[in-house]
Formats: sequence, structure tokens, C-alpha cells
Amino acid sequence: MMRRKLHTIVLSAVLSASILFGCGGSGTAPDNNTSQPATAPMADTKSESTEAVGTDSSGENITLNVLWHGGLNQTAKIRELVETEFKEMHPEWNVIFTEVPNSEIMNKAMMEVTGHTGAYDITMQYLTVPALANVGGIEPLDKYIARDNIDIDKYIDIGFRYKDQVWAMPIRADVRVLHYNEQYFKDAGLDPEAPPANMDELFEYAKKLSQNGHYGDNRSCLSADTFTTLLMDFGGSICDESGEPAFNSPEGVKAIEFMQRELEEGIIDPQNIGWQYSDEITGYLSGNSAMFESWPARFIDAKMPEKSNIVGQSRCAAAPGEYTLCGGWNLVMFSDSQNKDEAWELMKYMTDPATQKKVIQNGGDCNPTHLDVLFDEELAEDYEVLRAIGENFDKVRSYPVSTQTTTLTNILQDTVLPDIFMNGADPMEALTQGAGEYRQALVDAGELPE
Repeated sequence: MMRRKLHTIVLSAVLSASILFGCGGSGTAPDNNTSQPATAPMADTKSESTEAVGTDSSGENITLNVLWHGGLNQTAKIRELVETEFKEMHPEWNVIFTEVPNSEIMNKAMMEVTGHTGAYDITMQYLTVPALANVGGIEPLDKYIARDNIDIDKYIDIGFRYKDQVWAMPIRADVRVLHYNEQYFKDAGLDPEAPPANMDELFEYAKKLSQNGHYGDNRSCLSADTFTTLLMDFGGSICDESGEPAFNSPEGVKAIEFMQRELEEGIIDPQNIGWQYSDEITGYLSGNSAMFESWPARFIDAKMPEKSNIVGQSRCAAAPGEYTLCGGWNLVMFSDSQNKDEAWELMKYMTDPATQKKVIQNGGDCNPTHLDVLFDEELAEDYEVLRAIGENFDKVRSYPVSTQTTTLTNILQDTVLPDIFMNGADPMEALTQGAGEYRQALVDAGELPE
């Protein structure tokens, strides 16, 4: 009975993520990045399947089916390499990518796990690795890592460990950085070579930058990622070391009050209350705001005329807070895969540091997961965002590794933040109520005692 109860809790939590990361909310998953030209509405990537023929020394025909996050510069470049370089390595393997938008991929993965269809071998996941592992839906990777002498500690841990096992290979690390408009800095009499170094400076800069028809800062007040980013900026944590919810704290209140002050001072767009995640991106790329604490993908987006009105103006710096939020996407292997060894070879190739470097150099987003790539001085000369991430790397903090992390983000952006910003609730009372709901979810899942 307990196993069935846990399965039901985990399933409902993951299915709710399809709402959290879809069009109905702020959209917090790093990094959707499906932005169209800055003046156009956003659209989800349509599902599609493409086949890459990839060399097996045994000469055996193998088909690998990949449930893939479409709409990202990075994932498009990885696919190109699979269709060319990996094809030369394994010419008799067929790699079929089924692209789905960010809003659907976690739901589809859990349906695959519960239905045992065996339709896919590999998928990309964000926050849901523990949930999939907990119901036996994905394969632990420790034996493959040991067999091939992979130094897993050289990869950024974005939630690939759970219960002392490795369940995923990290393919996309999203570390918050500060994007800012160099021209707007100059117009406001600020030195673009000296961006804000702390939260007090960020607020003062934002006030000075709120001029000439644009806002000084850019954020959605109802986004779980926005709150979590500011919580960490002010030195707070989502949970304490024992796993107890800890965001109902003085630092949590500071995060809320910072957003409230920005609204009162006219520093951020008051329309942000109704924003989705894509609207945040547009708010910066359209030139509507001067600064934006966001994921690294904006560095590449801002350089693309088809997405950006600020080509040649956007710069990057380390996020100015005490800690820095890190999210990202992992590759997992379904337990029902009939081609586990071959699936591992594909996962290993896509996350290999040499592949990651090529993806960046070929125009993919700058989201490396391997430390050798992140701290590659040659790359950093051309990609300022890598240096910005590296400067803050010792301050990186992630969401808790839990089967209930999507429950947490739902509580924040469906209940806590709307109560505060739309209903006028007291910040500490609303945060404490949310922390209590999250704790109960952890208790129900067997992750905390009664």
C-alpha cells in the first residue's frame, strides 16, 4: 500500500509540472528559450520526429528513440552533431528524435514510465529525475560510468544524484547571470564595465536605468524561479540541511520586498503580474528593460536578429547576490529500453566535453555541464557569459533533490506569490503557509517524518 501511495503522489506531482512549465503559468523550467522575434508572440515548438543514421562495430541495426526538448539553440546543435559526427561513428544505428515542447516533455516521460510502452530509450528532464527514479522508470547509470571511467564529479550536479546513485547525465546547466544593455548603461551615465556587484547596487542602477521609455529591471513577480533567484541573492535557502522547508525566512521576505519596491518605484513593468516566462525574455530582448537576471541562453538570443532588437548591446556579468540559482536539464535512460548499451553510448556522446565545446562554437547556447568546458579560457575569450558563470560558480545553489520539487514550484507560483502580489497577503504569513504545504507533501512522500 505504501508503494502505491508513493507512486500516486509522485505521478500527480510530475503531471502537475505540465501545467507549471506550460502556457498556464510563468513557466519556470530552465530554459524554454522558444523566443521568436522580440516583437512577436511566443509559440511552442511543434512535435516532430527526425531520423539520424548513426557506426556499430558489430554491424547490427539499432534504433534509438529520443524524447527531445525542442526549440533550443543548444538542442538543435546537438542534433546536428548526432546526424553528422555520431553518424560516422555508428552508421548502422538509427537515432530518431521526437521533439516536444518544454510544456509537455515531463508529462510524456511519466506516461512512458507508467505505461511501460517502451517507445523511447532516452529523454531530457528537469527537476523530475528523483520522481522518475523513485517509481523505477529510469535506469541507474553507475555501472556505465564506472565501466567507462567517467569522472562524474567533473560535471555540474543539477540533480543527477538521488539516494546515493547517479540516474542521469547532465546535458544543460542553467546558472543565473546578469544580462544588461550596454547602451542603456551609457545613456544613464553608468559604466558598462562596472555592472552592479550586490543587491543594493542592482536596485540603485535599476532606478537610474528606468528612463527613455524602458524599465531598469525585468522580472515576473509570480515566477517561482524569480522568487528563488532573489531568495538566494539575499542568502536564503529553499530547505535547510535536514531537508526542512526554509524559504519562510527573513531572506524570503527580503526577496518579496525587493520585488514590491521595484514595482512601487516603476523599475519593472507592472504588466509582469500576467507574464509567462516567454514574456520575461521578450521584455529584455525587445529593449523594454535594461537588466535581466536570467539563464545563459539570453547571451546567444541577444545576438540573433530574428529574436532580438538589441543586437550588439547586451553584456553579461556574474549575478550580484550572495548565492546563485542553478537549474538545468539531464539525460535519462528509460528502464524499459531494449538498447541500454547503445543508449548509453549516445548519452555519453551528447554530454562529452568535446561535444559540449563544439555545440557552443557552432552557435548553441552556452550551457556547459562539464567543468573543463565551463573554465576553458579559449572559449571564455569569445563567450563572456562563461566567465560570468565561472565567477559565481562557488556560490551556485540548486533546487532540492526531491520527488516533490515540482510540487514546491507549483505552491510558490500558484498560491504563495499570487496571494502576496494579487491579494495583498502578508509576505511572511504567505511564505509560512506555503512552507507548511510543501512540508506536508514531503511527509506524504516519505521524505520527512510527521
